[in-house]
Amino acid sequence: MKYAVMGTGGTGGCIGGYLAAAGRDVDLIARGEHLKAIKQNGLTVESSDRGIIHIPGTRAFSAEEYGKKADVIFVCVKYYSLGEAVEFVKRASHSGTAVIPVLNVFGTGREMQSELPSLTVTDGCIYIYAYIKEYGVIAKPSDIFRVVFGTEERVDKRTYGILKQAALDMTEAGIEANLSNDVKKDTFRKFTYISPVAAAGLYCNARAADFLVPGRARDVLSALTEELLALGRAMGIEYEEDMLKANLDIIAGLDPDADTSMQRDIRAGRRSEADGLIARVARKGRALGVPMPTYDIIADKYKYL
Repeated sequence: MKYAVMGTGGTGGCIGGYLAAAGRDVDLIARGEHLKAIKQNGLTVESSDRGIIHIPGTRAFSAEEYGKKADVIFVCVKYYSLGEAVEFVKRASHSGTAVIPVLNVFGTGREMQSELPSLTVTDGCIYIYAYIKEYGVIAKPSDIFRVVFGTEERVDKRTYGILKQAALDMTEAGIEANLSNDVKKDTFRKFTYISPVAAAGLYCNARAADFLVPGRARDVLSALTEELLALGRAMGIEYEEDMLKANLDIIAGLDPDADTSMQRDIRAGRRSEADGLIARVARKGRALGVPMPTYDIIADKYKYL
């Protein structure tokens, strides 16, 4: 199959890099100085589990210059670039293309599907800690690498075969892939991790180690998690396990200084996903009549409402 990965940051760079290193046909879509560096020197992924992975620069393109058609398109951009992603998919797809978004914000697959009615767009999420170390170089210091994706609607046999093959290709490349039978529940589960951690990390200026000990950061994380779980229940999503404990277990596996991409973007003065990860949650709570006091405070503080 022919793969295209739009967005070659920590998420897309690792997906594309691992697949290409396993011999799959992958093109990388990037922009700016990062694209320039990849074209000149190739893409390097410094991974904790696979060592150094190097992908030649001939696989890298800007969205505007890409003229091929892909069987599977991974969308790995930030939420605020969703419109650009939709336009790219329209140009880079054929009638049987499957689109797999793995964004941080819950429900983006359904948003994209409404704009791409002739294609199959899954929902999806990813568990990974990776980032652009320098232009052309991705650092992945943690072994965690899991992609969850699937559709709420039934798909035809051909499309299901494409999705199954994508899962198999990822597995063989060293990515834990889960073609989900309950993708709404599974992707919201990831959102119950990334949204509270990002919001609490920003509000408390906290990193991974700060959440693992009693104190303000953990208290805020706990409050945000409970509010988000209440929102999930209002949408018909229930979890039997202790989600705060499950998320703290994930945090315990990270580098103590790990933070979120949203925190890094805000610190660097770049556009961030704060609206999708914080204010969008507060708005959804109001729409469903679910109190979200901690989300409201943080959203108001950073003026993203």
